[in-house]
Amino acid sequence: MQALFAVLQPLFKKIGDIFDLFDLSFLVAGGSSLLAILYVGGMLDLRQHMPQGDGGVAWFFLSLIMVTVWGLMSFAVGPLFKRVFSWLPILRRAPWDGTTFDLYLRDALAGHGLGEHPLVGDYLGRPKAEYRLYVRLWAEVREADEVADSFELLRRFWVLTASYDALATSGLFWAAAFILGAVRPELSPIDQPMSAAAAGLSIFFALCAAHEASRSRSNQVEELAATFAYLVHRRDNPTPAAPPLPGL
Repeated sequence: MQALFAVLQPLFKKIGDIFDLFDLSFLVAGGSSLLAILYVGGMLDLRQHMPQGDGGVAWFFLSLIMVTVWGLMSFAVGPLFKRVFSWLPILRRAPWDGTTFDLYLRDALAGHGLGEHPLVGDYLGRPKAEYRLYVRLWAEVREADEVADSFELLRRFWVLTASYDALATSGLFWAAAFILGAVRPELSPIDQPMSAAAAGLSIFFALCAAHEASRSRSNQVEELAATFAYLVHRRDNPTPAAPPLPGL
């Protein structure tokens, strides 16, 4: 059985690499953004249809690539969207509470008594070193086998942040599509009041997604600080070795 597992392990790794390439956190938002574009294309009567036969297979793979591309673009635009609209109450009341990332990271580390830790103090003694300290903490957690579960939890928070950032952008794409329908009701498959209401809901959902992205990012920072604090405690207080069994 172990020999079979050793043979199959590289195959499982390759399959995992494929899923990492087409990350679902980007596929969902990318698919939503692409549907918004197709919705506009339908209103403008561009008459783009999926071809049949072998052409249909090529179109399917091209669509998969386009969904991934739009997902990555949505993720890239999401943080910019939050910065532009950070003055809105729904975003100002996010867990960051108007605090910059640098101050939030410092506060999280100080809350666990790590403000005077040699590693933390060495980094924070340099100008504008908070982000580099953040990356170093990720490296510390990643390389420590005893906190593997915490590292997976941190990765989930990162994926949630990326997903919500991308969904916020997708909501803006849908808002733009519905606004076009409200401005040009003769093109829209739904009437003008419905288009206006759908545009408003899309903007509201985009703001909610941006808020959740900020909340997931703050949870990520808190978990990273707590995990590093646990590592420091384990290193300063190593578990004593178990006494040998009698007679051995």
